[in-house]
Amino acid sequence: MNAIIASIDMLLIAKQYNAPKEMIEHMEKYLVYLELNHPQWLTEAMHYLCDSEEMSIREQVEAIATHEDSEDLIDNVEGVVVWESLEGRYKCSEFLYSLIGYDK
Repeated sequence: MNAIIASIDMLLIAKQYNAPKEMIEHMEKYLVYLELNHPQWLTEAMHYLCDSEEMSIREQVEAIATHEDSEDLIDNVEGVVVWESLEGRYKCSEFLYSLIGYDK
């Protein structure tokens, strides 16, 4: 389950059961932290890329973004591991902007 969704659920439950104010404030700050450090494009990328020992999904997206040929398939970017069922389908530019909404 997505960490942000889980945190929102926990926050709603805490408010519903009148958790201490300090606890709710801490949970709200943590949620802001998650949203800033776990952008939506990263969550979307997890549907296409696999973590590897070599590179995290975040690092793989950055490698795709800096790849010299934006019309090349994401499979051809060094260190990128695409889900097997999705291999050979997406160009770098399509993946970044149409599929995951990468905004850097």
